[in-house]
Amino acid sequence: GGGAPPPPAPPATPSQGPAPGAADVPPPFARNATVEDEVFHCGYFADVAFRFRGPSGEVEEVYGQRALFSLLSPVLRGLLLPGEGTGGVAVDGASVPAQAGRKEVSLDDAITLSAFREVTRYVYRLEPSFSLASLPEVLLAARMLCMQELEDSAIVWGLAELRRAPAEARETPPAPPTPSAP
Repeated sequence: GGGAPPPPAPPATPSQGPAPGAADVPPPFARNATVEDEVFHCGYFADVAFRFRGPSGEVEEVYGQRALFSLLSPVLRGLLLPGEGTGGVAVDGASVPAQAGRKEVSLDDAITLSAFREVTRYVYRLEPSFSLASLPEVLLAARMLCMQELEDSAIVWGLAELRRAPAEARETPPAPPTPSAP
């Protein structure tokens, strides 16, 4: 015989306080701020730096982990992991070894810094910061890098914004007519 099962644990009550270690867990916004600082500014833990030349010639970098970008983009996999292939899609890019084992990568000029920041936000599960102005660049980058889920979410966001824009325009009172010149 198996005997009687053990009695169920008593339900948690508010007087028991938070779970052990819960105070050590930062809220999600603190986690996101830490990740954003790492990938957009510091690169302390990065093994890849994506380099972009700004309009005035300055170079800006986005940092990350090759494995994460490679996992979500077959095109980046081909650039970042030797011998892995690109899934039949090509994008211009150059890759060189750099300091402390960090690989430096320059992508096709069609992929802008702002668009790649959205790619990075997607890879690291950060909140997107889409704008209607940058949406075409993000869609192009998502297509070039074969990131269908990012492309789909950007389209859904853009359509929702376009639906919202006419509603906001209807709520704005019309401007008074201007007097015409005699």
